[in-house]
Amino acid sequence: MSTLHDLRETLARHAGGLEDTGRHDRATAVRRRARVVRRRRTAATAVAAAFAVVGGVAGVATFQAPQKPEVAGPNVVGVPVPEEIAIHGFPYDFAGTDSIEDGGVWLELDSSEEPRAVSLVANGLGSGSATLYLGDTAVARVFEGDEVGYPVPLPASEGAPAPLLRVELHDASTDARTGVAIYEATGELAPGLSHGGVVFRERIAGDRLVAATFNAEGKGRTATVSFGQFPEGWATIAGFCRSDEPGLWFTVEDGTGSTSSGMCGDHDGLDARGSSATIRYEPMSKHTLTAYVTRGRDGPVVEDADVQLGAAAYLAGDSRLVDGIRVDEVVEHAGRTWRLDPQLLMDTNPEAVATLEADTDLLLGFVAEGKGVRATWEGEFTEGSPGRIYVDSRHGVIDSGPGVFVDGLLLRGDTYDVTLLAEGGPVDGALLVYRPE
Repeated sequence: MSTLHDLRETLARHAGGLEDTGRHDRATAVRRRARVVRRRRTAATAVAAAFAVVGGVAGVATFQAPQKPEVAGPNVVGVPVPEEIAIHGFPYDFAGTDSIEDGGVWLELDSSEEPRAVSLVANGLGSGSATLYLGDTAVARVFEGDEVGYPVPLPASEGAPAPLLRVELHDASTDARTGVAIYEATGELAPGLSHGGVVFRERIAGDRLVAATFNAEGKGRTATVSFGQFPEGWATIAGFCRSDEPGLWFTVEDGTGSTSSGMCGDHDGLDARGSSATIRYEPMSKHTLTAYVTRGRDGPVVEDADVQLGAAAYLAGDSRLVDGIRVDEVVEHAGRTWRLDPQLLMDTNPEAVATLEADTDLLLGFVAEGKGVRATWEGEFTEGSPGRIYVDSRHGVIDSGPGVFVDGLLLRGDTYDVTLLAEGGPVDGALLVYRPE
């Protein structure tokens, strides 16, 4: 401790009062050891698995993150926070806390092999608010009376730059204190069909699992599952492939000529649904999904590679056509589930500017055609800060036809001017606005 800045950071870390934070660290260490044992047991007993619903679609129970965490357990800046949370069904345990000062002081989290999440916590805000930034992106905002924010997922940072967090206060009391509750994934899986440490979840956004399978790791080069009559409508077929061998490509065929494909690599996540394709199904008495591996995208089928393969079919959720493009009414983003607000579906005017009043957090997207299409927004609290998404031909919006993109978080308590642009200037398109479910 050699500078006044170091002293301020040390004092800030202990500003939470007289809590015994050591008891949480001890409990976390025990949970980590238990997770290692569970994972080893899972790896030792993994077997091929298959699931199918014949003659209809299964009703499934889901375990989603609560709309607002139940406040019980440890404290952060004097505010109780939950010891356990779930994000899309994956459980997380409380792993610690840290305070963050307003005024540009950055909090650098330690690296971690596990996915993590943070909740912004504030105390004594008065009539103001606190905004959490991950790097230069605003990711959460809380107000007095709602002091614990929604958990924000963080990527695993082992071998990568550590996540940087900061807080900005807006019209808050001078007595305001802010911090974060830090959560770590337990390694346990969400409900669904699992094998080898990954899972095809029972529900993904509005999609429901109908059938899924994995090959027996090291014992088969294909994965096949059959299921009964699928109701007429949209379906999503998904595939999973994990291998240490470079240059492999996997394909999932559904027997009707439709396919889903992608690279086969060192998959280190828990969610098996990777590459996927949405197709239109007509009623049939039987469907069969088959996953296989080739050398390169168009190369020969590989029979001797050591791979873990999976294939799944989902009944796609509700959608609507916007400018001729199918748009999902329910999506997942930033650890939450969002539903399209049809009242806020709007075509952009010639100046491509729209004004949105965010009475809740909003998720922004657009449908547009062109090259270098991007949506930018500016609110009172984010003026002068990067608050935009940029999409060009490398990210799915190409000049061969309209494309859809959803990836912009507008935090509540602000009014935003949204602009839709392309490289050549304003562009005709439609803005999509989603609200939390």
